[in-house]
Amino acid sequence: MPLHRRVRRAAIIAAVGALTALSLPNLATAAPATKVSGGETQPTFSYADAIRETTYVESPVDGDHDGRPDRVAADVIRPKESDAGLKVPVIMVASPYFARYPVPIPDKDKRAKAKLTPAGDDDYKDVDDDGSPAKFPDWYDNYFVPRGYAVVLVDVPGTRASEGCLTSGGSTETLGVKSVVDWLGGKGKAFDHAGAAVSADWTDGKVGMVGRSWRGTEPNAVATMDVPNLKTIVPISAISSWYDYMRLDGQVRFADYPRDLASRVGSARKTDPGECKPVWDSLAADSAEDTGNYNAFWDERNYVKDVSKVKASVFMVHGLNDWNVLARNGQQFWDGLKANNVPRKLWLHQEAHTDPFNVRNTEWVKQLHHWFDYWLKGVDNGVMSEPQVDVERAPDQWATYSSWPQGGSQRLYLNSDGSSPTRLTPVAPRPPGLGTEVRITDSINQTESQLIANPRKVNPNRVVALGEPLKADTRISGVPTISLTADFSSGGGPLTALLVDYGTGTRVKHSADNGEIGVVPTGKTVCVGEGNAVDTGCLAEFKHDVATTDAEVVAEGWTNSQHRESLTRTSEVKPGQAYGLTWKLQPEDYVFKAGHRIGLVIAATDCTAMPDGCAAAADGKDPWPRVATDIHVNQTSITLPIAP
Repeated sequence: MPLHRRVRRAAIIAAVGALTALSLPNLATAAPATKVSGGETQPTFSYADAIRETTYVESPVDGDHDGRPDRVAADVIRPKESDAGLKVPVIMVASPYFARYPVPIPDKDKRAKAKLTPAGDDDYKDVDDDGSPAKFPDWYDNYFVPRGYAVVLVDVPGTRASEGCLTSGGSTETLGVKSVVDWLGGKGKAFDHAGAAVSADWTDGKVGMVGRSWRGTEPNAVATMDVPNLKTIVPISAISSWYDYMRLDGQVRFADYPRDLASRVGSARKTDPGECKPVWDSLAADSAEDTGNYNAFWDERNYVKDVSKVKASVFMVHGLNDWNVLARNGQQFWDGLKANNVPRKLWLHQEAHTDPFNVRNTEWVKQLHHWFDYWLKGVDNGVMSEPQVDVERAPDQWATYSSWPQGGSQRLYLNSDGSSPTRLTPVAPRPPGLGTEVRITDSINQTESQLIANPRKVNPNRVVALGEPLKADTRISGVPTISLTADFSSGGGPLTALLVDYGTGTRVKHSADNGEIGVVPTGKTVCVGEGNAVDTGCLAEFKHDVATTDAEVVAEGWTNSQHRESLTRTSEVKPGQAYGLTWKLQPEDYVFKAGHRIGLVIAATDCTAMPDGCAAAADGKDPWPRVATDIHVNQTSITLPIAP
């Protein structure tokens, strides 16, 4: 064929091809996408076909001092479409509890014996010990993976498959968790089982962290490190200051707790946990066990001081009756978020140290779904236009508020003529005089339930003050504060203040003495999302554990008289010299019913709050002197945050 004909023919073919491309539909496969309907993401992707993989992210620190950076294990489950162009955000849980424990952990053992496996109580994720999880604990993967999310479960450094040593909230631990968030955002290195480099090219880089207790503490810590791709955190019953978790305003709560906790949980480390013994021993040496002082060790573990660096939104949940991670940990972090205008939402429930799924599961799943959709998917669902705060007033009775706390300030005074109980009134007492000092003796076996019982009966271990029957319901919302004057027979020691509701009512059962958390299993299960034979997505259903009682401890507060001037040092207590002391009780939001009486109980040792000290004293190893304390009753008052 002549050249000019071949050129002409090629031109015709090209023109026809162009015309065909214009006139026929594009047959190329469109990139998969998440479906949104009714203001929320819909289950679009197969849970059964999801990709499951393990990566090892290189940390910037060498926490076990073996001469190389620690590698942090992160187990990933994501839609298979994320290998075909779908970019997904990440819901991340960092936990030290993903392994079987050779050393008993009291709280978990107690629940295991009671056959309690509530949501938020992470169990081990490697059911066949082959190194890769067949089961992702909790329900986040079952629910969110079909909706276009990845779920990443991280072994906290020094636990399970992660290198390093557990340090009870120390920087080597939290920096290791941060390295995973960084890697998901495109920074840092990670490797597979064989040691080959891997990238997180399947994610859009947006990360939300969620978890209860220690798993909720890691989000608090990482959020204060100003990580740009950490878009939101959901801390549940989380620690904001390890000092306020392990100490009571200078009073040692549990003996040798930083080392004990790290060594118990860290004993499940895949590599030899004995390598971490020097690190754990340093926790005991550095944490001021002998004095209870706040020092550099505790400052490293204080995330409240850095709350101004938080850029992620925060959905906080805390139990108002949490005797494990006391409510102050939530309140002080919340106050910092408020001061820095961080986008935020709050749930406060009546139970103790438990997950909101066990309290209000249907509403919790909905709220968390909308929260993650808004902050990680950009779905305009109105979640930020809803009331900011949900408070559980009584079992299953919730109220919403625009902010928290809402209390003002009302001072109630103790007025005494030497009789018991003392009167608690809004009227300032007469000048101090005869009959205004009440002596209390310390005891090594008094619990809170014993201290508040029979308020009209003389008890040498306490002072009781009772108000008049209330004429109307009275709500407190915030932090009560007590001020008193006392002198000590020798050396000083602990002091306890209990704000009490005296009046019969049906209340949630929560007790550190009995291990009650405020919920009990119904015997039924709740299934969330999709599942398979190994990971069903079904959890035990719980209901409120309630009882009718004559009194309720509303808020507790403790201090050590030797720390009356500062938490960073002790001050001498001279026998017979009067000292003024002021300290805060735990935050509360509570309604005293009409006809009930507001009560205040003052004592020395509270064995509910200081069990190790009481046990040591019973064994003849008294950690603080047993002293007689004279409370100057007419120089004592409590300020309550009375709300409208």
